[in-house]
Amino acid sequence: NHKISGKKCKCEKCKEERHKGCTNPAKCLSTVKKLLNELPVHWKQQNDNEDETEETSDKESQENNDSIKTFEYQLPTSNNIYNALRIFTTAEDNLKDIPQPRNTENNIITVYTNGTCKLNGDINAQAGSGIWINKDNTINKACRVPGLNQNTETGELYAIEYTACKIPKDVQLKIESKSKYMINAITSSLPYYEDKGWIGVQNAHEIKRTIAWL
Repeated sequence: NHKISGKKCKCEKCKEERHKGCTNPAKCLSTVKKLLNELPVHWKQQNDNEDETEETSDKESQENNDSIKTFEYQLPTSNNIYNALRIFTTAEDNLKDIPQPRNTENNIITVYTNGTCKLNGDINAQAGSGIWINKDNTINKACRVPGLNQNTETGELYAIEYTACKIPKDVQLKIESKSKYMINAITSSLPYYEDKGWIGVQNAHEIKRTIAWL
């Protein structure tokens, strides 16, 4: 909306930019527009997020009405590029192939899991996990949680981790658990944990390890 092109534009926005030190706001704006037009479609910032908002609201409503939550293998990306960047320090030992998700609908196993902890919150706490699929199944197990982080939540997470590492990748897992913490940690809370870089997330190591096996 420049009434006068070039350095002499008197619109409020150009005045503000010149006050900040820009010598030719109109030229800068033109350059930025050209750069943005060169971006791929999926990197361009959307000005109208109504469709996205409606989709999010519908999804949240469905989750509230349905106790079943699905583990998402691909996290949603933000509209801003800087929120989607990751920095890698070396080029060695990188993952060569993308792991295939458990996307089959023909072979489903239901597993019942639970976690418990003796002296929970104490320095001498001892956490355990319980896994049950069906009678005489070799994966059925009651076991101690490895590592130093011993609490009820790590017991619940390790039950899923142990099961996932024993089940073939072409089998889809249906997890039955009374632990809302564990279910939310690997589903609805996961994008939030990723966005904050896992800073301050309790049991972050155990959650990431469980997700890796899923």
